Amino acid sequence: RMHNGTKFLLVFLTLTFFPISPGHSAPKRKGVRTRVTYGELLKLAITHAPSLRMARLKLAGYDAMLSGSKLLYAPTFTISFQGAPSPKFTCVVPRAWIDSADLGGMSEKEFREQYCVGTNRDDSVTLDLDGYALRFQVKAVQPLFTFGKISYSKAMVRAAVRGGEANLAAKSRDLQLLLRKAWYGRKAVHLIAALLKDAETMMSKAKVKASAWEKESKITPVQLIRLKLGENQILRKKLDVGKMDAISLATLRLFAGKDVDIEPGNFSVNKTPPKPLKSLMEQALKRRPEVRALEALRAAKTAKVGLARAAFYPNLGIFVQYTLKLSNSDDPKSVYANDGLHGNSLAFGVGLEMKFDPARMITDLRLARLERREADAQIAAAKDMLRLKLAKARQEVVYQIKRIKLLSRAVKLSRSWTLAISDQEEQGTFNPKEMVDALTSYFTMKLALIEARYELAYAWAALRHATGETI
Repeated sequence: RMHNGTKFLLVFLTLTFFPISPGHSAPKRKGVRTRVTYGELLKLAITHAPSLRMARLKLAGYDAMLSGSKLLYAPTFTISFQGAPSPKFTCVVPRAWIDSADLGGMSEKEFREQYCVGTNRDDSVTLDLDGYALRFQVKAVQPLFTFGKISYSKAMVRAAVRGGEANLAAKSRDLQLLLRKAWYGRKAVHLIAALLKDAETMMSKAKVKASAWEKESKITPVQLIRLKLGENQILRKKLDVGKMDAISLATLRLFAGKDVDIEPGNFSVNKTPPKPLKSLMEQALKRRPEVRALEALRAAKTAKVGLARAAFYPNLGIFVQYTLKLSNSDDPKSVYANDGLHGNSLAFGVGLEMKFDPARMITDLRLARLERREADAQIAAAKDMLRLKLAKARQEVVYQIKRIKLLSRAVKLSRSWTLAISDQEEQGTFNPKEMVDALTSYFTMKLALIEARYELAYAWAALRHATGETI
C-alpha cells in the first residue's frame, strides 16, 4: 500500500505542473543530463516563461502610453480637404463695355471679373454641375488650461505603469514558487530512490538468510510468504519512484526548455516557528506585488473620476486657422460676388472649446465613481483573502515542523527495533515476520520523514510567497 506522503508527492507532481503545457511529454533519458543549480534553473525558467513574456509586453505598452502622455500639452492639428462638383459661374458685363473700353493689356476674362455686374446663373438650385470647388483648411490648437483633463490622463497612465510593474513582479514570484516545488520535488525523488536502494539491499540480505533457514527448517512457509510480501512492497514503491522520477525530469524540462537535472543530495529545512499572523499580515501588505497592483488600480479609477468630472468644463487654448478655397468659376471682385469659392484666410486668437454631450458625460461620471468603489471593495476583499492565505500557510509550516519532530522520533524507534531484531537473531530467537515488520516500519518512517521535509520546505516557500519575501 502506497504511503500517503508518497501519494501526495506523486499527485502533486502530476497535477500541478503537467497541465501547464499539455503538449510536453516525459523526455527520454539518453546520455548525461546537464546538472544545474537553482540560480541557473531560475534564469532558464525566466527566459522561457510565457506568462512573464506577456507581462513584459503589457508593461511595455503602458510605458509607451506614458511616453505619449508627455505630448498631451503639444498643439493639436486638424487638417481637412474637400472637393466637389459645382455649377460654373461666369461673370457677365455688357458687351458694349468690352468693345468700348481700353482693356489696358487685360484679357477679356480679367475685365469681366474686374467689372462684373452679375453672373450667368441665378440663386436657384441647378443640377448642371459643370464646374468644381476645392477647400483646404488646417487648424492648430495649443491648450493653455484644460481644468485637469491632461493631469488626470497622465495620472491614469502612471497608475497603469505601476500596475504593470506589480503584475510582472507577481508573475515572477508565482513562477519562483512553482520552480521551488519542482526543485524540492526532484530533491525528494533522489532521496527516496536512495532510501529504496538501501531497502532493496537489506531485503536481499534477508532473502539470503531466509533461504538458509528454509533448508534448516527454521522458517515456516507462512513466514517465507510474509518475507516475499515485504519484498513486493518495496518493489511497488520502487515502481512509484520510477514514475515520480520521469515526471520530475519532465517538469524540470518544462521550466528550463531543455533536458536538465539537479545534484542529488539532502536539502535544509527551517524548523523555527513562523512569526505571529499579525506580523506576517503587516509584512505582506507592504511587500506583496498584488497589493501594489490593486492600489494602482484604485489610483487609476480615482483619476478616471477626475477626468469624467473635468469633461464638464471647456478647454482654453490658442488657435490658428488657415483656409484656402479654389474653383474654376470666375472670381468676381465686385459687390456682385456670387459665392465664397475663391480666396484664402488666416485667423488666430484665444478661444474656448468643448464637446457637450450631457447623456454620455453624466453616464461616464457615474460609471467612473462605481468603478472606484469597486476597486475599494477589491482591495478589502484581497486583504481578507490574504489574511486567510497567510493563516493557512503559517499553520501548514507549524504542522510540518511538529510532524518532522514526531517522525524523527519514529525513525529512531524503528531503527532500535531493527537492532533488537538483529540481537534476537544472534541469540537464536529470530522471528522472520518481526524482521519484515521492523524493516518495513523503518523504511516507511524514513520515507515519511523525507516527504515531511519536502512538504515543510515547500510550506516555507509558500509562506514567503504570501508575505512577499524572497522565495
